[in-house]
Amino acid sequence: MNCALLVALALALTGSALAEPSGDGRIRFVLTDLRSSSGVVRCSLFAAANADAFPLHPDHAVASADAPIHDRRAICEFAHLPPGDYAVASFHDENNNGRLDATAFRIPKEGVAVSNNARVFFGPPRWKDARFAFPGGTLEVTAKMRY
Repeated sequence: MNCALLVALALALTGSALAEPSGDGRIRFVLTDLRSSSGVVRCSLFAAANADAFPLHPDHAVASADAPIHDRRAICEFAHLPPGDYAVASFHDENNNGRLDATAFRIPKEGVAVSNNARVFFGPPRWKDARFAFPGGTLEVTAKMRY
């Protein structure tokens, strides 16, 4: 896992989404294994139309959400979504300062999670590894926070 890339991912997630999706669906992105209940979790939802921007350009995400943490779990909710393919990228902002904290060597001090628990090896997680099909209605997707 390349820590510098995790830092870049989390720093990119601090932006806000430009587009607002429309539809009747809802995605609940459930984060588990947070190391504390401090701070918030910040999430960005990407659609297939902006897959090339995933996960480093949250300004191209269709939605973003912040979630409070209870019992080392958090749920980011995205509403008014049409069916389609999506992916979520998130980070645990433990001190709620709006960015991922890192050491001088760019090793993250806070956690990062991506849908499908897509792993980071020698680059950011790939769209094809993090993407999931959303048929409409309500869908719950779970991922583990990694530190």
